[in-house]
Amino acid sequence: MFNSKWILLNLFCVLDLVETHARNSINDNVSTKPVEPPPYGSQFILRTPLTIISAPQNATISRVAHLAKSASTSATHDVTSAFNTPGFRASWTQLVSPKIADLSAADILAAIRKEILSCEVVHAFSSTSENPNLQMFQVDDMNLTVARRNHFYPNIRTLYFGGVQNVDKVETGMRWKLEDWAETSLMGFPPFTSHKNISGLPFPVPWPASWEEAYTRPIYSGTNIQRRAFPLPVHFGDVQLVFSRAYINPISILSPSDTGWKTIACIFNISAPHGDGERHQEGDLAKPRWRNTTGDRYNCSAWPYSISAYGLPDAIDHFIVPNIYAYYPRMTVFNLTFSDVLARQYARLLDDDATTFDLTKDPKFESDPFINQMASMYFEVDISGNVLFDEPSVKLVVASYSDLFGSSTGREVQQWAVENGWMLAWALSPNSQRVKSCTWRLLDPMVAFSLRGNIDLSEKEFKSLKQDGASFKTHWKDVEQVIAKAGGKPWNVTFDEHIDLWEGLERSMHSSVARLRVPRSDQCNNEDMCVGVTLGGRCICYRMYPAVSGGLSHDDTSSRQTA
Repeated sequence: MFNSKWILLNLFCVLDLVETHARNSINDNVSTKPVEPPPYGSQFILRTPLTIISAPQNATISRVAHLAKSASTSATHDVTSAFNTPGFRASWTQLVSPKIADLSAADILAAIRKEILSCEVVHAFSSTSENPNLQMFQVDDMNLTVARRNHFYPNIRTLYFGGVQNVDKVETGMRWKLEDWAETSLMGFPPFTSHKNISGLPFPVPWPASWEEAYTRPIYSGTNIQRRAFPLPVHFGDVQLVFSRAYINPISILSPSDTGWKTIACIFNISAPHGDGERHQEGDLAKPRWRNTTGDRYNCSAWPYSISAYGLPDAIDHFIVPNIYAYYPRMTVFNLTFSDVLARQYARLLDDDATTFDLTKDPKFESDPFINQMASMYFEVDISGNVLFDEPSVKLVVASYSDLFGSSTGREVQQWAVENGWMLAWALSPNSQRVKSCTWRLLDPMVAFSLRGNIDLSEKEFKSLKQDGASFKTHWKDVEQVIAKAGGKPWNVTFDEHIDLWEGLERSMHSSVARLRVPRSDQCNNEDMCVGVTLGGRCICYRMYPAVSGGLSHDDTSSRQTA
């Protein structure tokens, strides 16, 4: 068996020579001297950007916009043809309610466009580095300590430049190189103008010469296409931020699928670090080719490795077919056709009553139910601007019940939400066939009551929410005891135990505003002010955009820790 680290190391040596030549031919004044960041990282504090979007970020979005509209228009016929196939129609009719079962292909596409423009866009991060179930992405992203000590959401490059994350390791350096390559050659972001030496690597990696350069790179996020209670796969993080679409739409570019999967799975098919790399003729998508480092789980031919594959929130027709083909290799183990998967992808987006998710076990990946396989099939949203917390950028925090509820870290999440004026909802990640409530969340009554001056509820609704708060606190203490018996770590409690506890919490909360579904575009008057829809159809909204607050109005939550 080949050593993957050795392969990547040798690949990057070749890439470095090619990239260095290309870079120097463009700009002979590029510095090769490593730039050391200011001493912010020791206190987990980073310098806050002064603007929402900079000129280099705006230029990247403009380059995508120049191509996206025509690419989307060119793909419209292929999409409507896919929606008109007998296979899609049969699956669609089985999944959705009669009110939308007979929609024409053009009407289905128009509805999808409308929902993608307004559906939840989410970024996930791990609250702590201690949880062994979440360590895949802890090395790159921020944690709750960093979140509470900063006034913006830092992208990965800013975290490393500021010294919060340590890049001086072989694995991290190689991953940095890979991600930087994707951000420049695929997305079109300007290259960094300095370099940094990494212990154990035979070449320096591109490195920001300033905070301003670090800010230019994207914040990786995803669309909640399937309107899940816990939007992104939990291994991305147990805390998930739902952004305001009014804030991020003008500063975002989109790709048909996760660019990390695309880059890692298909990197050996890329001929050069600049340019299209993979090229395929029209019609090749009917003959999937998957050659990658992760088995048969990604189709490298689904979309070209080029900025031309990117889109905007209002230009996504060219994503719809490639998004399904990219992940189709995962679906073959369920004996599902392309049309079956296409129907399942969009049924829940358009219909609350869609019966999309049977929880059939994947026979090849026994710990991965079918519903979790589809969790990765989001459109990636690369926020190409700065998410400032004192601007109306975030509207909701979603926390993983099984990872955080009843823990001291969970209390910190509550406090952080209140400090920023954000509502908090709890959700259970669908990691088991026993999970039936993966389509709604439970509103945290303690956080909501602390923000009662800015939540549009009646006195009667607040009274019922306050009563739920008493049950909620009792349940919190019960879960604390369970966690204490498991060594003080929530992840040591079995998932079946967490499900039992979750169902107990559900039974104890009787307020009509306790259970929230993910809203659709036609359900609330102002989607950026509203965080969910009750099972009775009531929109739960802010009176004004969220504002910084003073803290929880009960004494169960620890005070904010300062550096």
